[in-house]
Amino acid sequence: YQKKGGKQFSEDDLRLLSTIGRLLTSYFENQRLFQDSRRQLEFLSTLYKVSSSVSKTLNPQKLFNMILQLVQDVMDVENCSLMIYDPVKEHLTLDAAIGVPRKLVGTVKVILGQGISGWVAQNKQPILLKDVTKDDRFSARYSNLDYKTRSALSAPIIQNDNLLGVINVNNKRSTEAFSTGDLNLLIGISDQISQAISNAH
Repeated sequence: YQKKGGKQFSEDDLRLLSTIGRLLTSYFENQRLFQDSRRQLEFLSTLYKVSSSVSKTLNPQKLFNMILQLVQDVMDVENCSLMIYDPVKEHLTLDAAIGVPRKLVGTVKVILGQGISGWVAQNKQPILLKDVTKDDRFSARYSNLDYKTRSALSAPIIQNDNLLGVINVNNKRSTEAFSTGDLNLLIGISDQISQAISNAH
């Protein structure tokens, strides 16, 4: 590059450019820190709201719906669901959901190891999938389903190492993939649900 008129850049030009570069770097770093701080505040605020809901009602169905509504609002997703584990029959049942046909609630059953929820239940581990179609464990099953963003989150609900259920979210309205921050939030919420189920019992 050259300046207008064919002149070469001077040392003063380089110093000015360097100063602008540092200012831009500082600006973007401050923006990143601001976004991180805001995300952390949303994280803590959501956990507080869930915890508050848990302490106010012992009606599991009402509580689960309240929690899923909070999850949908904060994570800005189209679909979220909660599945409860039956240790006798050894399967999960869809107990509450948003963005899912109402007729499926209470009727959908998932055995351990089946699909994403079944895998999470069997392994008692949360999972973050950037693209379900590129994961060998689930690609065949989900390649033709309505995962608009192809990204999904799922976390087990556990108490004293005992499986109680699984919470799932997918289809971010922004069409972005879920992040580690999203997963950590869902794990925190699953801990609160565990406490809610314990209180209800």
